[in-house]
Amino acid sequence: MVVGWAVDNPTVTIIWRALVCMGVCYAVGRVFGGVAAHAVQIEIDAHKKKYPLPPRGGEAVTMPSVDAASHAPAKDDGTLEAA
Repeated sequence: MVVGWAVDNPTVTIIWRALVCMGVCYAVGRVFGGVAAHAVQIEIDAHKKKYPLPPRGGEAVTMPSVDAASHAPAKDDGTLEAA
């Protein structure tokens, strides 16, 4: 607006041009935002398909137990002893 006044444009012209630019930028932003949201949704769907959640109310997932005999004990300095 300041530049418009500096070159002696009427206020109505300045406001009209600003509104047109605002409308164009809004439309372009909506398009880019929609494309980005769609791309993110595609990635989320692919991730959910690749890594599905276990069903609710089913059996708990069990992990194999680790016993001390299957691992080398640690020394006091934090390194592992040779088995």
